[in-house]
Formats: sequence, C-alpha cells, structure tokens
Amino acid sequence: MQLSSSVMRKHSRNLRSGRRIATQSRLIAIALAVSLVGAAARSSASGAERAPDEPLRVAVYDVPLYGSVDAEGLFSGASVDLWRRVAEDLHLTYRFVAVAQMEDVIAGVKRGQFDAAIGAITITPDRLAHVEFTYPAHRSGVAVAFPKQTGPIAAVMSYVAVVRELGSLIVLTLGLLVLIGTLMWVFERRRRLAGNPSGATLTLVSRDGPFR
Repeated sequence: MQLSSSVMRKHSRNLRSGRRIATQSRLIAIALAVSLVGAAARSSASGAERAPDEPLRVAVYDVPLYGSVDAEGLFSGASVDLWRRVAEDLHLTYRFVAVAQMEDVIAGVKRGQFDAAIGAITITPDRLAHVEFTYPAHRSGVAVAFPKQTGPIAAVMSYVAVVRELGSLIVLTLGLLVLIGTLMWVFERRRRLAGNPSGATLTLVSRDGPFR
C-alpha cells in the first residue's frame, strides 16, 4: 500500500508538472506568434523580407541547465526543450546559435541578427526598452545561506536581537496591557462602590473573634 501511495503521488506530481509545462508552452507560443508576425510586418515595411523557407535564427544564451551546447554541437537545456515544443506546435523551422554574452544576445535581437533568443535571460527595464519578452518560463528568487547556530549562547543572542528589533513594539504592548488593566480595575471598583454606597461591611463572628 505504501508503494502504491508513493507511485500515485509521483504520478500526480508528474501530471501537474506536465500541465504546467503545457500551459507555459501555449502562452509562449501565442506570444511568439504575435512577435513573429510583428517582426515580419516590420521586415516587409523595411524591404528586407525573409524567404519563406529560411529557418529562424534562435540565439541560445550559453548557460547550462537552461541552454548550452556540447562539443558535438548538440543543444540541450530546459529553455531549449521548451522552445522545441513551442516550435513543434507552431510548425517552425529554426537553427540554434550559441551566444556566450548576455549583451550580445540582447543586441543581436535588437539589430535583427537573431529572430528570437532563449535561455536564462532576465527581464530588466533597460532590456524591455530594446526587445520584447514572452511569458517567463521560470521565476526564481535570491536567498542567503548562513551557518546554523545552536546552544544557549546562540539562543540568548537571538533573544537579544529580537528584543533590539522589536523593542518599541514590546514596550507599546506592555503599555497597552497596563492601561487595560488599570481601566478594568477602575471600572470594577466603581461597580463595587455603586452596589454598596454606605460602605457597610459584613462581619462574621467566630469562636476566636470577629472575622471580616
């Protein structure tokens, strides 16, 4: 049963991953089709029409895992695989060109040296001013790793750091607690005085004497 459950979970993850890749490829295909139509229109207007059977020139930013070329000239990577799927859906013919520098990738697309570019290409305002981007296929963040500290000294230092950072908030919270406590005491005292305006007290007599 445990093996069956593990296989089912793996199958479910693979199914979700496949759906996500399919969605990304469709979105990129739509954006790419629009971009190519616009590029064709601009080329036609400038008189530099491309031959119908000429393959697209696709720059591959040479960064492993996303796009790279080996010694035999074979391209691989996540972006390369995604491009191949999109090109298959759009029935495109193309050829890859490996580019080592990001500046050359952006400049080549801007000048028309390349029809498209793929790889670990980040989107910045400056690049947006020169080229168009499709739907991003991968999003990532920046994190910092540091050694894990344990023990009583580390705990005390962590507590001191928290108090230093949240000192004003702690003081404000304590002040609110004191204020609320004082208001509750005043309210309860007034209610007791209103219920016993004469100030009389109940006296109990025991064998050892009066007990109040």
